[in-house]
Amino acid sequence: MSEASVTEIWKDVPGYDGRYQVSDQGRVRSVDREVEAANRWGGVNVRRYKGRIIRQRSDGQGRMRVTLGLRGPTPLVHQLVMRAFVGPYPEGCEIAHWDGNASNNRLTNLRYTTRTDNHADKKRHGTQPQGEQSAMAKLIASQVLEIRRRYDAGEGPEKIHKDMALDCNSRHVSRIGLRQRWRHL
Repeated sequence: MSEASVTEIWKDVPGYDGRYQVSDQGRVRSVDREVEAANRWGGVNVRRYKGRIIRQRSDGQGRMRVTLGLRGPTPLVHQLVMRAFVGPYPEGCEIAHWDGNASNNRLTNLRYTTRTDNHADKKRHGTQPQGEQSAMAKLIASQVLEIRRRYDAGEGPEKIHKDMALDCNSRHVSRIGLRQRWRHL
């Protein structure tokens, strides 16, 4: 089946019926519409708005957002697709991307799943920040390897912590030495 023969399906965005639509391909558009507004002479003016595809912006984590209205909210596109085509979130679920690409918001790439399954997917895709890639990291891989080398040689966690002047406590050093932390190394 060629790309040209695929028909894009559009549905109203819940809560914005008649103004915005989302497609199964992950695009969002405004709809042609007429809006009546009172003028200063007591009459009514009709303004016509031409529908258009709305530009998407990354939220810095690869997820795409759109702005609905002049100063409206900026919902995540994958949430709009799932709400329009599948329905609201089942209790205890979140949206996962089959391919691990947070900007691929095609309906065929999305599903509701548990947080545990979503995190397992992130590890499988390599999109789960680990080690020094984590925003919470206080150590780098070379420090972790040095801690393990010294721990395996019999040095205590307090001495390792003091000698290396680490930005963590000796309990964390002990957990690294026991391979309870930074297990991916």
